[in-house]
Amino acid sequence: MQTTTLTHCLTHQLPETGTSPMGPVCPKCKRFAYVDLPGQPLRSYWESQPGAYTLDRQPLFVYIRQTESVILRSLRPDG
Repeated sequence: MQTTTLTHCLTHQLPETGTSPMGPVCPKCKRFAYVDLPGQPLRSYWESQPGAYTLDRQPLFVYIRQTESVILRSLRPDG
């Protein structure tokens, strides 16, 4: 059995199934990647502590992509 791990948008509580120049995004955040972000410098970083754990105790980390006007937060297994 193959398990697919999805990343989740912490703002909208949706799976990040869309692609963008910023990486995976949820459908609601995808608009920011194409409308609000062009020309703005992008900063991305991981929070140092796990934001949550899976049922089998694997850590999930918060990944942040930030510009002057938008902060996108995601919960990801690959911190």
